[in-house]
Amino acid sequence: MKAPVRTTIQFVVILIRHSQHHVLLLQLQICVGQPITVISATTRMASNSGFALIELVIVMSIIVTIMVGGLSSYRSFDQIKRLEADSEAFIEGIELAKKMASSGEKPCVDYEGQYSVTWSTSHFQITPVGCTSLQSYTLKGNTFDGGTASVTFNPLGRGTSLNADLCLLMRNTYHNQCQQITIEVSGTATSQANPQCICN
Repeated sequence: MKAPVRTTIQFVVILIRHSQHHVLLLQLQICVGQPITVISATTRMASNSGFALIELVIVMSIIVTIMVGGLSSYRSFDQIKRLEADSEAFIEGIELAKKMASSGEKPCVDYEGQYSVTWSTSHFQITPVGCTSLQSYTLKGNTFDGGTASVTFNPLGRGTSLNADLCLLMRNTYHNQCQQITIEVSGTATSQANPQCICN
């Protein structure tokens, strides 16, 4: 599992009050999926007079608000990339099953000449029909809409078990965005973004 991204940022804010310069040094630690942590906040000033606590709090609040907005945008971007990666992995699984079925090779004694790809809510697997599973993949924070289903690839490039092109949606549970995956009767599979999460 990918480790959370931790970033430490130091802000140097120069404040001017009554023609006197005051420097606020603020260090924040940012980790995706966790609250922003203030590591340190110190002031250096050119005179003995300082800022009131409320003034420093206001400045810090503004900075934190800006950072929260940036973090939210980054997290959304990260989730979309995970969705794209999972959909690409599924497409690769489809292509592998199609290729293996066309090859005519027998992976086990009881092999029936076909390969199936089966998916459920959060994972999919590739199986030579009559044999044990060849490959299994668990989605990373994404789910398939519609429950368990499968497609079977016929030997020697003779298409699939489908009677019509199949549309399925892979949904990101955090961002509520979808990738639409289309599997044609011939076995060709494609993927594209579908923000409405409705097959078209």
